[in-house]
Amino acid sequence: MYRYLALFDPCPDISGWYSVTFPDVPGAITHGENITNAREMATDALEVILGRYITKGEDLPVARTKRGKGGHWIEPSALAQIKLALYVEFRRARISKTELARRMGIAKQQIDRLFDLQHSSRVERLEGAFRAIGKTLTISVEDAA
Repeated sequence: MYRYLALFDPCPDISGWYSVTFPDVPGAITHGENITNAREMATDALEVILGRYITKGEDLPVARTKRGKGGHWIEPSALAQIKLALYVEFRRARISKTELARRMGIAKQQIDRLFDLQHSSRVERLEGAFRAIGKTLTISVEDAA
């Protein structure tokens, strides 16, 4: 599971607002008009920045920071979690997008959508991508923290 510590700091100039930064994800910065809104914005900002890592073909940042004043753990959506896991396994498989498309019997453009965290891909298609690289997608449910 991918999750990163976000630091929520009250904005000194705007009462009630919070700025949000991620120590382990450079460039992931946002703000919100209250703590609830700031958390929602943090999730969105995290997904956008992680999507840029994927677009550039870079390794995802490693979550090293374990705690911080005003810190809250932020997790991408369930669909984004699946796509992030697929991206990591795809890179480990050391194949090209063209090869993955060939193995799946689809166009390369469809592969790009599987890695796009903002695109609503079907789980069945994602399962097929995992199978094409010799992996199985497993989903679990856990108690909320």
